[in-house]
Amino acid sequence: LLDNYIEGKSCAVYFFTGVVDGGGIIVKGNTLSTTEEDDGVESAARVYAVDVRNGGYFDVENNKMSAVSAIYLYGGTTVSSAGLLRVADCTFVCSTDFFDSSLVYLDSSVTLHGGAQLRVEGNNVSTASVLVMTSAQHKIELSGSGTTVVLAHNRQVDDSYPFAYLDESNMVVVSPARFVIGCNVQDDEEVSYDGLFPEEVVVFRCGTCN
Repeated sequence: LLDNYIEGKSCAVYFFTGVVDGGGIIVKGNTLSTTEEDDGVESAARVYAVDVRNGGYFDVENNKMSAVSAIYLYGGTTVSSAGLLRVADCTFVCSTDFFDSSLVYLDSSVTLHGGAQLRVEGNNVSTASVLVMTSAQHKIELSGSGTTVVLAHNRQVDDSYPFAYLDESNMVVVSPARFVIGCNVQDDEEVSYDGLFPEEVVVFRCGTCN
């Protein structure tokens, strides 16, 4: 899905029950927006029950998005066997005032194993958080060598929203899997991660090479 202008009612793009087995889905260079903002679930891209595996990838890159949330994942997300789910170099502006508006909104559990990666990097976000998971029942579960979640080099234009909105109980990181965060900027200052993530998270600061 390349270089399109798509405006939808509650979502611009909807992926429903997708299995990406060794292939790829690319969403790049698009302008995605919604016209409704009543329910708080309006999203530029809505993804239901996606399973990415065996080196497959779901890549959302260099898009301009306007909605309550940019990427809304629900129904269960699984990434395994060196699969990749990536949101990178996008510009997102929240179209209204919801307390949990986010670049990536997780409304279900996300499971990564077998060298899988979830990467959220290089994005520019206005009046929204970067990552949100509001329900204590949902988990981000990581296991296996090479399995990694990365939140890096993202920029929030102002500090009206927290960088991330989740609870330590939402995350289960089983070594040697890694959850890595670094060099994110909020209102032109490096983000403080105090109280946002559990001790297992690896943090690197701006100016360090990782």
